[in-house]
Amino acid sequence: MKTKTLISVALAFVITIMITSCGKQYNCECKTTAVIVLVGAGTTTSTTTYNGTSSAYSRRMKKSEAQAACDHERESIESNVNNGVTNNGNSPMNPGSSVTTVCELK
Repeated sequence: MKTKTLISVALAFVITIMITSCGKQYNCECKTTAVIVLVGAGTTTSTTTYNGTSSAYSRRMKKSEAQAACDHERESIESNVNNGVTNNGNSPMNPGSSVTTVCELK
């Protein structure tokens, strides 16, 4: 009887490991667009799009956890670009300027 119980527990453990290690791989792909309005002798608008930010998350993450991590990544990227454009807030952007980051969980 103990042998059957031990085999059942071992089998359940192996199945659990197989299920969790074969989970879905989530990727967070981000795109940042910076619209900069320069005011001087004439108003000039420059739009730059940055692609290529992509992160893979652990197969053990639930979709909601991966989505939360992707949302945090979007906030971090947008904050870093904003800080670069405004010299850490020392030079505010001109009206009409913006930095927008969109991240998708795939």
